[in-house]
Amino acid sequence: MSEPAGVVDRRAGALALVLVCLSAVLFGLLNVFFVPFYVGSSLVPIAAVAAVVGNIALPSLALAATGRAGPGIATVLCWFVPVVVLTMYVRPEGDVIVLAQTDQEYTFYGLLLGGAIAGLATVSWWTRRGRQHRADGQSGSVRYR
Repeated sequence: MSEPAGVVDRRAGALALVLVCLSAVLFGLLNVFFVPFYVGSSLVPIAAVAAVVGNIALPSLALAATGRAGPGIATVLCWFVPVVVLTMYVRPEGDVIVLAQTDQEYTFYGLLLGGAIAGLATVSWWTRRGRQHRADGQSGSVRYR
């Protein structure tokens, strides 16, 4: 006996959303470790740029996986939590990831604010676009071609 197509699609979408959320956690970890990125003696804010680009892509992947814009917020939260947790605590040895004395905090602020704003704006944009399509009498799905 086979399952209805809707059940299989929901399970596949949920599995894909879990994978996108795990990717967001890994992306957040990598973002934090690229905050102190130097070329020579110059600090390069590559982490902030990557956070903006990644947090536009991750909610879009969640939309493609589930067909709804709402689960995109889960990817933004899955990115946000490791970014905050890794920079919040000092290790017992006194090690920290983001140093305040070498202007790394500005790159971190750009990473945190730029990534969060880009992710939330992407979710908001996809949600509004889905509502406009439903108001125009098109299908209730938010999948766009």
